[in-house]
Amino acid sequence: MSTKTPAARPRKKAVVRLQDAVPQITPDTRRRWIAEAAYYRAEQRGFLPGREVEDWLEAEKELGDAHVSLPPPSTSRRKARGASAVSRRNV
Repeated sequence: MSTKTPAARPRKKAVVRLQDAVPQITPDTRRRWIAEAAYYRAEQRGFLPGREVEDWLEAEKELGDAHVSLPPPSTSRRKARGASAVSRRNV
């Protein structure tokens, strides 16, 4: 009587998506950074009124194109099926 051992299944390779590797900067975080930079600009000029918008715009330039990333929308199967069912009903 021979005993067979079950064949080992090949392991799936781990997939790292680029969006997971890049730190996520939310719009709120970016806004806070701009507000802080604008504050320090205003502080440097003695908080004299009338240049707040310029401080903000310059702070935005300083940060440049700090990448704002939103989490990808959830695409669960349940939602996908629900959306197609709704679209069929509306036709």
